[in-house]
Amino acid sequence: MLHRTRWQRLLQGAMAAWLAVGLFGPPADAATVKGMKTGVPASVNHLCPEPDWHSCVDTLTPNPVVYLDGPSQACITAMQRDFPNWTVTYNWTHPWKGAINITDYHAADFSDVAPHEGCIVREVGDDWVGGMGAVLTANFEKDPGDAIHRFRWVQIIDSSKPSMGGPSPYVDPRPNDDTLPFYWRENEYGGRTVYDFHDEPARNCPCYGHVWWRAELYLTDWYQKPGGATTDTYLIIYDGIRWGFDITCVPLPGACWAGMVLIGLVVTATRRRAA
Repeated sequence: MLHRTRWQRLLQGAMAAWLAVGLFGPPADAATVKGMKTGVPASVNHLCPEPDWHSCVDTLTPNPVVYLDGPSQACITAMQRDFPNWTVTYNWTHPWKGAINITDYHAADFSDVAPHEGCIVREVGDDWVGGMGAVLTANFEKDPGDAIHRFRWVQIIDSSKPSMGGPSPYVDPRPNDDTLPFYWRENEYGGRTVYDFHDEPARNCPCYGHVWWRAELYLTDWYQKPGGATTDTYLIIYDGIRWGFDITCVPLPGACWAGMVLIGLVVTATRRRAA
């Protein structure tokens, strides 16, 4: 039996480390992630009065965002279920060298002027207000050498409280009001470009309990057949990022609860006098 010398063992360890980086690190042509990868604030809390006084703690999870080397099984499952007629290639070759630039990532309390309505998501006109969650704003900075046919974002959501109560994971948005799996509708860009991304997801504070929400945001290329139109159903999904949040409902101790009741009575009396 041959015995390795100390230097042979060191060399073997160095080679193993080098191979690990080469095999499991981001490929040379992968998109990089830069900017505000670590969110601030990472956590916010909100006092809610019903059914009794409690604190909702909203925390970015993961923080920092996580680079995804390629589509996860959740992405594949959601695409196959929600868009079964699409031809999708889940590609790990990473032909683009651009960067996902995150300009804003933070835990969010979407309260309005009323002091406690941030606990619950409410529909007001054509908009939703309240609740807690996160904000992510990003853009894809295309490298001059990136050969892109039609860039689009695809976002996959996995949550303990999925939208519309349907199965999870799913393709965002749900409900989908067009026939395409992309995050922006084709008429929704406004002043944005196809490379811009912005999302402000929110959920109700669970009384008492825990809610989690995760998103996988992917770079994709929407291929067009020769002479085809925007109804073509050919898509390649590349790499991306994972981001999200957790909301935990924490009951207040009895003394704090009594104090909050007293504060509530004072606020109510003040409002009545103001009215």
